[in-house]
Amino acid sequence: MIPWRFAAASAVCFVAVCLGTGCATYVNIPPQPGDVARHDPNDLSIVQAMGEALNAAVVDQPIQGRYAIVLPEGVSADSYKVVAARLGEAAAWPGDVERPDIPVVEVKEVRIRGLSAQVDIVRPTNSTAGAPGQVATVYLQQNPVTGWHVEQVRVWRANVQDVLTPTP
Repeated sequence: MIPWRFAAASAVCFVAVCLGTGCATYVNIPPQPGDVARHDPNDLSIVQAMGEALNAAVVDQPIQGRYAIVLPEGVSADSYKVVAARLGEAAAWPGDVERPDIPVVEVKEVRIRGLSAQVDIVRPTNSTAGAPGQVATVYLQQNPVTGWHVEQVRVWRANVQDVLTPTP
């Protein structure tokens, strides 16, 4: 039998780790009909996951020169700054510059389940503005000490609308 003090101490440590690391255990962005998930795209853990995923998508398919990043609806200017800082000087965001002549990389969906996340990103197939879009799903794992890290980048060989539009 586990002593009650040990069980209580373990529960307190678990809660402290979750709160201290910005643990977002069940997230759907954008919200899904009828779900009970969190939907705040400005939660630090979610912002960091989006930054890591965007970085992985751009490293996997490099873009020459400046490119614009688009995050889900409701993301604040401060959250854009955090993501842009992770991506470096080539990343432009709406509060930074409005340039229709540069490629766009967009976070379309974020799903977090415990310490695992999937981020769907639409990126151009080349460095030209207006190039056809390509969907990549970035799979991440969260370490309570070091944060989010990329496990895999999966590129979908399908039409963007077919991948991101749910079937009725």
